Amino acid sequence: MMVRTSESRAIARITPRTMARTTSFCRTAIWLLHGRRLGQSSVLVRLHQTRGSPMPITTEGGMTRLFRRGSRRFQSLLVRTMFLCLIACGQVGEANAKGIAMKTNEMTLWQVVEAVTRQIPFTREKIELSFSAKLKEVDQNSYTVFYTGGGVPLANGVLISTIDLRLGREVGDSYAFLSIGLSGGCVSLGDVRAHFGPLEITETPRGRSLDEKTYHTTRLAWGELSFGFAERNPSCLALIVFDPKKPE
Repeated sequence: MMVRTSESRAIARITPRTMARTTSFCRTAIWLLHGRRLGQSSVLVRLHQTRGSPMPITTEGGMTRLFRRGSRRFQSLLVRTMFLCLIACGQVGEANAKGIAMKTNEMTLWQVVEAVTRQIPFTREKIELSFSAKLKEVDQNSYTVFYTGGGVPLANGVLISTIDLRLGREVGDSYAFLSIGLSGGCVSLGDVRAHFGPLEITETPRGRSLDEKTYHTTRLAWGELSFGFAERNPSCLALIVFDPKKPE
């Protein structure tokens, strides 16, 4: 989904610092309404008084309160402050999410592959963050939990149509396997070799289905990275498989 230019500029201004400041402001505003600190409450009093409008103040136990807690005016102001803060935080969070999605749309397949390999050892949370996509648990057995997702657009018309993540079920089990299925823009074997150099053919079709693939594999420090080209369309990359080594 494309983001309009004006919206993009607004998103660009929203950073983690902005989100933190918005949250901090909301907490402080509500806190000060309760008058927990004399010094900070007095700042609001002085600010209000400089504008020529008196502010009703009550003092309890040596601490300044802007309004009596039980008063209708206090309750109304507190509710409105909380409501406005919720809206502001929600808008910041939504815009930040759009910014992440827009960044993913602009990434090339090779940038995604590099980003994913940096997430080894894999976890569900790391993969969801890498693809800006939610994964759904679809099955499990005694040893493995299966997650799937997809629908992640990349640059040059490439679409990650499927994400298949498999993780060891037991605590401390380091087993992990990830594959991503591709569609849309065609990525050729020449494109793959241009980024990863010579590749070894590790599996070939057996003539049982047009969906069977020829896998071209490179062995890296973290494990094996394989690129599958299906018989149905042998000129275009159909699947990428990340197979990390098990820790020794």
